[in-house]
Order: sequence, then C-alpha cells, then structure tokens
Amino acid sequence: MPTVTFLGPEFWRNSPDSGAEFNRAVPQVKSQAWVDEYRRYLVEPHWKVEGDEPPTVDRGQDGLPDDGWRRADIIDWIRNNGGTVGRVYQTKTQLLAQVDNLLNPPAPEPIVEEAVEEVVAEEVVEAVEEVTEETAIESDIMEE
Repeated sequence: MPTVTFLGPEFWRNSPDSGAEFNRAVPQVKSQAWVDEYRRYLVEPHWKVEGDEPPTVDRGQDGLPDDGWRRADIIDWIRNNGGTVGRVYQTKTQLLAQVDNLLNPPAPEPIVEEAVEEVVAEEVVEAVEEVTEETAIESDIMEE
C-alpha cells in the first residue's frame, strides 16, 4: 500500500478527498486506488508518495498480463483464470512465470503400458486342441 506524506510549507493540509487532514512529515497509508484518483494533487515538492505502482498498461493490447501490469492486477488475472496464488510473497517475475504456465501448460507425459504377451495364451490354446485331437485319435484306435 502506498504511503503519502505532506512536505509542504504549512504545518497541515486538507486531504484532497476532504477526509482526514495531513500533518507535515507524518506519513499516511492510502490505497492504490486512492493514490490513482488523487495523483494530480500529489505533486512534488509538497507531497511524497512511496510504494506507488504506476497504472497498468497492457503493452500487447491482448488482455494478457505482461511486465506493464501491476502486481495486484496480475494476481487478480491468475485467480480469475483458475490459478492460485499462495500467501507467500511472489515477485512480478514469478507471477508472470505462473501466467505462462497457465497459458501453456506442460504437455502430459505419455503413459506407456507394457504389452501383454498374447502369444503365450494362443500357444496354450493350440496345445490343448492338439492334445484333444490326439486323445480322440487314440480313443478311436482303442475301440477298434
């Protein structure tokens, strides 16, 4: 979250949003949306803004995160597209790598099934048939 500090010549100054006043050299934590809305009033040398991220700019004009996006916007995009972002801090580069994995998932490894030898089963069947024929021939000879 950005920190806004009034550095002007007066001891205090009204907030641009008509909220709480700013005392000289006392930092106040504001949301990024607040800083974006009142950025035109927070000019140097009377104001100091720390931790401010520039507005998101989609360099590819394709709606996909790139290095022009804010970190928070990249996290929102990942969550909206089925990804998860843990509680551990991730840099913008790490988040963009996660976006690449969502867009280009790794190819699944092919499953190799071991071939079952059916030849053995066929030989057994043939051997059983031969034994049956021999038994039938022997039976005929014995009867004669």
